[in-house]
Formats: sequence, C-alpha cells, structure tokens
Amino acid sequence: MKQDTITVAIIPADIDHSIRFEEIPNTLEAKQKIVDGYIEAIRLRKNKHGMLAMDMYCNEEFLYRDDFGENLRAIALHLMSFYDIIDIRGDVVVIGGVDEEGDDVGLSTEQQEFLRKTFDKSAELR
Repeated sequence: MKQDTITVAIIPADIDHSIRFEEIPNTLEAKQKIVDGYIEAIRLRKNKHGMLAMDMYCNEEFLYRDDFGENLRAIALHLMSFYDIIDIRGDVVVIGGVDEEGDDVGLSTEQQEFLRKTFDKSAELR
C-alpha cells in the first residue's frame, strides 16, 4: 500500500550544504521539485562492502545541465554500489526503494544511519 509521506535523504550538489532527511509527500511532483525537473531513477545495490540497497532520483538531464554543479556525494554513492563513476549533477533524493507494487518507500533507520555515517566521513575531506 502506497505511503502518503516518506522519509528521504536530500543530497545537495553543493558540498557546503549538509545532507538532510525530510518527510515529503510520496508524489512525483515532490521529488521533481527537489531535483528541479523530471526525475531519473538510479538503483543503488547492496554489496559485500556495506553498501545498502536504495534508490536515488536525480534530474533526468543530469549529464547535460551545465547549470547544475557536480554532486560528489551522489557520485560516491554510485561508485560504492557499481564501482564505476558517472558524473551526477544537481541535487538528488534518496529513497528506501520500492515495495512489491512498485511504490516508493521511505528510508529505514538503518539506511539513514548508513548515509549519516558515510557522509560524516566525507565531511572530513573538505
């Protein structure tokens, strides 16, 4: 059953802005507003190195929008999941995945802690 609201992580492209967790309406429009346009889903898969399965939404034109800054944290998440680099630009939304009906679900406590722990470490690189 589709949840009315979900907890998401918003990862700004600007490294000076912290990642934040918000409860948002579980609508396409809410996600599009955060990424500034149509969304593209990137599935992040679980692996033996501690990466948890999640989904990440970015602007579908993330490869072509010069007005979007590189999102180094989103690139790092993709790298941890797939071991290759794509140039993700702009702010992204991370959700917990999808349910058996294909509806988005919010981040679990474990997924939120993983993201906090991961990006607390990356803050040391600034």
